[in-house]
Amino acid sequence: MNMGGWNYAFQNFDATKHVRASIREKKISHKHARETATAIKGLTIEKARDYMLSVIAKERAIPFRRFKNQVGHRSDPGMMSGRYPEKTAGEFIKITYPTTLL
Repeated sequence: MNMGGWNYAFQNFDATKHVRASIREKKISHKHARETATAIKGLTIEKARDYMLSVIAKERAIPFRRFKNQVGHRSDPGMMSGRYPEKTAGEFIKITYPTTLL
């Protein structure tokens, strides 16, 4: 019996410049995960980890661009509406640093 598999959408990448990761079967909001992934896209792993740690500490917010109905404004420069998805940020840190315990 063959169970269904999954593939990455991002193919033909340069392993020296790009990183691929995936989360499956976690109890996090899909909307929060989408906005968090958009916020860290293009950052280095170290900068993304520092950003996620500051989100958990509620020092910096994740800008909500698509799912922003009834989301309050934040004081981060250049940000209108945003949130602090601590659970999602913790799971994203576990992807990049599996041995890091939160």
